[in-house]
Amino acid sequence: MKIRVQREDGQIETLELCGTWVFRDGEILCRVTHESGSEHFFTPEGYYDGWGSCVVPTGTERAPLVITALEAKRQVE
Repeated sequence: MKIRVQREDGQIETLELCGTWVFRDGEILCRVTHESGSEHFFTPEGYYDGWGSCVVPTGTERAPLVITALEAKRQVE
């Protein structure tokens, strides 16, 4: 499946989504996570903010820390 997304600067991209995806709301960014661990980030307003490399946390305790660290890093950039 392909979907077209728009960044805040108006740039439009086409994402190709296949397989199983999970949609998650975040405090800073919302994300769509693939079963492989790759993620696409969206602002609370719905703009596309880019993608993240595969992040596969090991253990339920690490998952919130890894996600929080990624969101903090993206906010600084």
